[in-house]
Amino acid sequence: MRRKVQGLVAILEIALARIRVEMENPGADLPRLRRVKENLTRTHRVCKQTLGKLEESLAEALEVCLQPRTEPMSCREYVELSSLEEYHRLRDLPPVRFEEIQEVNLDGLGERLTANE
Repeated sequence: MRRKVQGLVAILEIALARIRVEMENPGADLPRLRRVKENLTRTHRVCKQTLGKLEESLAEALEVCLQPRTEPMSCREYVELSSLEEYHRLRDLPPVRFEEIQEVNLDGLGERLTANE
């Protein structure tokens, strides 16, 4: 989702630049261009705020996820594992690093996880 909002911000910035150039042309419909610029500016502001909130939420979630585990696995966590082999494989893995989480393509992962539905 973050990538989509970043893409939208980039498109809005390009559109705003084109509007500014168009406003300098003689014979431009200035009232219409001002309205369009105002709408694009508002949308751009909302997208930037949304992007900031998404990044804050991601940082908070990562902070929680990257906390070292101090208590043993709960009964529910044992039940959610598909096999003892999976438990042993996951138990021996090192903690997930921040860099690994940042590299994940969340859109692609979501598509892979819902492909069989």
